[in-house]
Amino acid sequence: MTPSDRSLLSASATKIVTAVRDGDVTAAAVTAAFLDRIGSLNETLNAFLHVDRDGAMAAAERLDEKRKRGGRLGPLAGLPVAVKDALCTIDQPTTCGSKMLAGYRPPYDADTVRRLRDADAVIVGKTNMDEFAMGGSNENSAFGPVKNPWDISRAPGGSSGGSAACVAADLAPVAIGSDTGGSIRQPAGLCGITGLKPTYGRVSRRGLVAFASSLDQIGPMARSAADCGLVLESIAGHDPGDATSLRDAVPPYTQLLEQPLTGIRIGRVAAHFAEGLDPEVAKGVEEAFAVFQAAGATVHDIDLPHAKYGVATYYLVAPCAASGNLARYDGNHYGHRSSATPEGGFDSPLVGL
Repeated sequence: MTPSDRSLLSASATKIVTAVRDGDVTAAAVTAAFLDRIGSLNETLNAFLHVDRDGAMAAAERLDEKRKRGGRLGPLAGLPVAVKDALCTIDQPTTCGSKMLAGYRPPYDADTVRRLRDADAVIVGKTNMDEFAMGGSNENSAFGPVKNPWDISRAPGGSSGGSAACVAADLAPVAIGSDTGGSIRQPAGLCGITGLKPTYGRVSRRGLVAFASSLDQIGPMARSAADCGLVLESIAGHDPGDATSLRDAVPPYTQLLEQPLTGIRIGRVAAHFAEGLDPEVAKGVEEAFAVFQAAGATVHDIDLPHAKYGVATYYLVAPCAASGNLARYDGNHYGHRSSATPEGGFDSPLVGL
C-alpha cells in the first residue's frame, strides 16, 4: 500500500493501522492523502466545518517519529478520525453547528477525543451537523447543509450527517457521531455506511454538548462493523468525570466479530410490519434476519404492546431535557452576546418584555 494508491483512501481502518504499525506507509502519508481529498471535495459536500491540517500533520509526524524510535504505538496508530462538532476539542473550534458558538474553543477535550488521542488516532477536523443536534437531515446547520455524497441533491440524514457523509465519500475512514433519537444510525443508513449507538453509559458523555442527557450517546461511524468495533474498543470505558458511564470491562469487540451467534435469540416485533412500513425497508430487515439466522441465531416473533407510545414518549423526554440543557446558551452564560442597541434605545418600553 503506497500513499499514491487510491486504495489507501478506501482501505479499512484495521488495514490502515496495520500498515502504519508495520512501516508499510507513514502516518503522515496517510493523513496527507485524506486531507487532500477533503480539500478537493469538502466545498461541494460541506461535511467539515473545520479542518485542522497543520495539527493533524504535526500529530502524524510525531507518531512516525515515535515508531522510528521503537516506541509503543496505540491501537489506532495513524488512523485519521473526523469528530462531530458537538464534542469538545481543545485545539479546534466547537460550534455544534450554531453561530451562537461560532469560534468557541473549549478549555478541554471530550473524554472520547482524549481517548482517541491516547490511542494515537489523528484528529483531522470537526464535522457539520444539525444545529445543537436538533434535526434528522443536516439541513438545519447554521453553516449550510451537508450533501449526500451519493447524490448531492439529497440529504445525508442527521444530526451526524457530516460524519456520515465524510466516511461515505472517503474523506476519513472513521468518524465520531452522537445519537439521541437516531442521529448516528439514520445518517449511516442514508449514506450507506455502518453506525453504532452503543449502550447508554458504554462511552463517556463528558465533553459532549448535551441535547437530552438521558438519551445522548457517542458512537463510531465507519465502513464496517469491524471498523466500528476497533474504534469502540478505544473510546469505551468508565470515566470518573461521567457518573453515568459504565464500570464494566470493555469487551474485545474485534475478537468477537467472527464468533457464531448460536444461542442468541432475536425478537421480531410483528406489529412493526403490520402497516405503514415501506416495503423496501421491510425487505431489508427480513434479509438481515436471514443473515443472523445463517450465523446461528434464532428469530422469534414477540409483542411489545407499549412500543406504539415510543415516539410520543421521546417527544416528551427529549424536548424537556433540551430546554434545560440549551438554556445556558442565552448569551449570559455561554454563546453569543449581542451588543446591538434595541430599536428605540434602552428606554424603549419594549425592553424587558
